[in-house]
Amino acid sequence: MRRRLVLALASFVLVAAAVLTTGPAVPAGAASNGSWSVYPTTKPGTKARVVFSPTLTPGMTTGDSVTITNLSAATQSFDLYAADAFNTPGGGLSLRRQNDPVEGIGAWIHLGHSAVTVPPHTNVDIGFLIVVPPDATPGDHVGGIVAEQTVGTQSKHGNVPVTVIQAVGVRVLGRVQGPLAPKLTVAPPTLTVHSSTGTYFGGSADAVASVHIVNSGNVVLTPVAHLTVRDSFGTLAHRTIPIGPLLPGQSVTTHGAMTGIEARGHLVTTVSVAAAGARAVSATSSQWLIPWGLVGLVLLLVVFLVVRWWLRRRRKAAPPGRGRHRRESGGSEDDPDSESSGTPEAGAHVRAEGTDDGGDAEEAGAGDGDEGAGERDGPREGTRA
Repeated sequence: MRRRLVLALASFVLVAAAVLTTGPAVPAGAASNGSWSVYPTTKPGTKARVVFSPTLTPGMTTGDSVTITNLSAATQSFDLYAADAFNTPGGGLSLRRQNDPVEGIGAWIHLGHSAVTVPPHTNVDIGFLIVVPPDATPGDHVGGIVAEQTVGTQSKHGNVPVTVIQAVGVRVLGRVQGPLAPKLTVAPPTLTVHSSTGTYFGGSADAVASVHIVNSGNVVLTPVAHLTVRDSFGTLAHRTIPIGPLLPGQSVTTHGAMTGIEARGHLVTTVSVAAAGARAVSATSSQWLIPWGLVGLVLLLVVFLVVRWWLRRRRKAAPPGRGRHRRESGGSEDDPDSESSGTPEAGAHVRAEGTDDGGDAEEAGAGDGDEGAGERDGPREGTRA
């Protein structure tokens, strides 16, 4: 233990010295804002790096060096600090601010200097140590080393003066030795449909699918989400959303635009999330998207057809009226003579059908003289015939 502490102190003395060099050679892909850059120091005989990727052991200490390059034509001063990394709500990767508490690898990093001044077009190398606690958990621990402007740039937001302080940080992706357990968790997706007038009559609509993904393991993962929206007739839309590095214990909510969502009833939204080294997970949600305008038109048509059918059936089922009966019998309720004029016709009909040899004159006369008898005799003679 004492020997390890002495070695750590000796290493700290070595890395505490800031080394100035000229002629900056910034590696491609290094963190930079165009005015200055921060990246791992390239050691003789080694390839250029853009991030730190140390392998760590609980209770052990390791050292390295970070380079700050002033790309401008003016001398710049920076505050240096180590920070923990986190995922933003949109899925980006960021580092905590200087005054934020550090609980992870940011607390393990000890820089040789907390501030540095860099001449124009000059590099400065700052050594640091990573002191891993004995109870450090296995897996990935992500943080960074930040070079922040000591004096910011003055500007105005309306009439309010604002000081803009810029910072550039390089990532430290440390992995503590031990069992690795990559694991993803996904919540049921939500589908927000932006309905229009056409949607209410069966037209298509645009929608936004939202997915909440959690890295519940101990390894940094880069997941990809596959979204599908379907109804009873088939798939309506499909979308693939790549997601940046998701840190252990962190979560992200991502959104994907979905087009061509037709209002045809029951919708099912499915998300499947996969990442290298982790088992794929999926979740499903459902909702209804009903074309209420079209449904209303169909209901009105059905009501119209039912009412029409009912009225026609009622007219067919109604008994014939009195006037209609009299007209069929040859008489009229409004014209008294119509019954008398109709009776001889009935009598003549009886004679024609009921008498083979010219008819019975006496019965015919009774038909002409007695209206009531004519009405009675006509049917009776007709029955005999």
